[in-house]
Amino acid sequence: VEKIREIDERLSEYELTLGERESMKTILEGQIDMLYSIFMTSALPQFEKEEIGNRIAKMREELNSYESSK
Repeated sequence: VEKIREIDERLSEYELTLGERESMKTILEGQIDMLYSIFMTSALPQFEKEEIGNRIAKMREELNSYESSK
């Protein structure tokens, strides 16, 4: 019975951690999208916008690869 309680507690902690990770992913995705929008609508030269676009793409790839590795 004690082992079952311990497993149940660990499962509850794990579910909480998963929820927190999902929230953080949502926040990070929103921040990345917001940064992209801000920079693309700014008066920067096109070559700088392309560089920013490349960096944003790398951030998105990293976020997606992190999620697929769990």
